Amino acid sequence: MSLKFDSYEDGSKLIFKLEGMLDMMTFKEFEIELKQKLAPHIFTVGISMKLCRNIDSSGMGSIIRLINDFKRKNITLFILDPPTNIRGILKISQIEKYIPLSTLENFLTI
Repeated sequence: MSLKFDSYEDGSKLIFKLEGMLDMMTFKEFEIELKQKLAPHIFTVGISMKLCRNIDSSGMGSIIRLINDFKRKNITLFILDPPTNIRGILKISQIEKYIPLSTLENFLTI
């Protein structure tokens, strides 16, 4: 399965949109693409998962690595609009303790 990326900036925020599956076949490319989009003026990153169909343990590991990496760089990371199945996985893994879940609309007002 493939994963498509799209991104845009809104001031000091980066919105990184995913479409497809974040899994063992796509997580490395996801991390590389996202990190390449970071600029010195970006302090907040929102990963939009609205069109993401599924996430496996490799994808979760990727999110956790990004949380740790961004924390060291003083970048705040949000997960935006996860579909119900992914929201369930995020809740079970208790990742919400480390990364806020939000909507794109709310994220843009922060």
